[in-house]
Amino acid sequence: MAAVKSADLVAVTATGEIDSSQVTLRYTGISSGIPYVQQFIQDQLFADTSAVIDTRESVTAKSLSALRTPDESIALEIISLHRDDIYDLAGSNDLMLPLRVHMVVDVTGTWEDLTARLSRREVKRYAKWRENPRHSLRLSHDADEYFWFYENMVIPSMTNTYGVRSRTLSARDGYQQVFKNGGLFLVEVDGEPVAGSVASIDYGRRCIAGRIIGVKNGDQAYRKDGAQNAVYHAIIEWARENRFSWVDFGNSESFLSKGTFQYKMRLGTHVILPPGTHSDFRTLIRWNSAFPPVVEFLINNPVILIQESPVKLGAGYFCTASRPPRREISYLPTTGLSFERTITL
Repeated sequence: MAAVKSADLVAVTATGEIDSSQVTLRYTGISSGIPYVQQFIQDQLFADTSAVIDTRESVTAKSLSALRTPDESIALEIISLHRDDIYDLAGSNDLMLPLRVHMVVDVTGTWEDLTARLSRREVKRYAKWRENPRHSLRLSHDADEYFWFYENMVIPSMTNTYGVRSRTLSARDGYQQVFKNGGLFLVEVDGEPVAGSVASIDYGRRCIAGRIIGVKNGDQAYRKDGAQNAVYHAIIEWARENRFSWVDFGNSESFLSKGTFQYKMRLGTHVILPPGTHSDFRTLIRWNSAFPPVVEFLINNPVILIQESPVKLGAGYFCTASRPPRREISYLPTTGLSFERTITL
């Protein structure tokens, strides 16, 4: 195999017992794929298994070349590499996914055009929240307020959601890379901030990118009562009022079942490849149907597929002779997934 363009490669193997069956998941690829691909799959696959053994190995050109031939002892194989490298390893039965996707909202056109792309539930929920005279929205450029927000909203929210796996920017990096190039959108109740998001504001490209979000004390109540949702709407409203073109609400793993995907989809987002270098990376999935837990995982987690030349994104649903595809894990037409494929396991 020729020298690969992918850098900082790692191999992670996770093994555990599921329903008296020994199951091995192997991830090989760029280290940044671990939080975006490997961790989600491992958590879903081994959800009820407490004893999972993780091992890490170095990756060489020889070990990458060996991946051309499926290893029957591996229940689920995940490979994330640059697209120029990964297709050299792909077999006819392997699936190709984007490493991750971004979810963006087109805020041009009329307000009616925009709300037509939002889910009805989302429109009604936000309208009800906005009608309350106790509720308000504002954009802050105050550095002290940013650091208060990070300490009192971001840290507890990330801890409650991801635990030790929190992958948000640090307070200092968030300040330098995002806040100083944008601002802090705040949602308030009776003048008190209860939710917020730091977003970069690109006046040249007419784009806003939400990067860091949190609710006061990480309290789930602010998610349930619509305060966190209102942050997304505050950014959309500001973008429209200031004649911006689109809002980028960030990334999601390439699985329709992912809560992030389902949540952001309701905001009228459509799916694109991420900006920057990650747009050139792909994830290959290969499985052994002799392992029932893997079949269960795939049926319960439909994927976002990618086709090249030209790039098209679509939905992949899994099934068996006795298990129909789970099409109730759906997507809206506004997401821009242009094809569907049913994969029999």
